[in-house]
Amino acid sequence: MEPGHDQLLTIPEAIERLRISRTHFFRLKRQGVIVGMRLGCRTLIPSREIQRLIDERYRPPKGGG
Repeated sequence: MEPGHDQLLTIPEAIERLRISRTHFFRLKRQGVIVGMRLGCRTLIPSREIQRLIDERYRPPKGGG
């Protein structure tokens, strides 16, 4: 496991990592595409959740370059 892979991110940090708008983030969260966790009154996003989303959505180009 790579360093920082178990990090818990605040919502602004997760938005920054994904480089998407706040509106888009909350749309994905509402749809269940991104799953956060509640700790007290805070919602945190595991960094592995961000990596899972990237891995699922990334499709490398086919062919030689």
